[in-house]
Amino acid sequence: MSDDKLPTVEQREQFSDRWGFILACIGSAVGMANVWAFPYRTAKYGGASFLIAYFICAAVLGFTGVAGEIAFGRWGQAGPLGTFRKALTLRNKPAKDIGIIPVIGSLAIGIGYAVVIGWVLRYLWGAIGGGMLASESTSDYFGQIVGDFGSVGWHMLGLVIALFVMIAGVTAGIEK
Repeated sequence: MSDDKLPTVEQREQFSDRWGFILACIGSAVGMANVWAFPYRTAKYGGASFLIAYFICAAVLGFTGVAGEIAFGRWGQAGPLGTFRKALTLRNKPAKDIGIIPVIGSLAIGIGYAVVIGWVLRYLWGAIGGGMLASESTSDYFGQIVGDFGSVGWHMLGLVIALFVMIAGVTAGIEK
């Protein structure tokens, strides 16, 4: 198939410098389990020797996965949907919409983080307003937050903040 028959893809905004890109990659790669559960469980269960295998797997999968994803995205000059459509059009494959899988995965991860952002905002408000210190214990305060839809408004505020960052774009939003 010749290049003149490829689907056209609009130009997308790019990062303005290397550090913004690196920090965005780190922010995307660091999961909640790596921040909360992993250090706790390693310390509690004496699994420090597991760190060797963990770092090897993280390095191998991280370097190859990130390099492959970046190369594939640069080649397609689009997001997942556009790049997969372009690649599969070249091969005359019928599954052109397979790029929706990483989009749905990112959406699911984003929803999980919206919950955490809501908790962070609620804790911040409780710390500033004194409500957190007035509670008998941290677990009681956390129970109030997670029980009976106690933080839905805070989760919505987190989603609105994230929406404005995304609307601002790569340079004015994500990098800032």
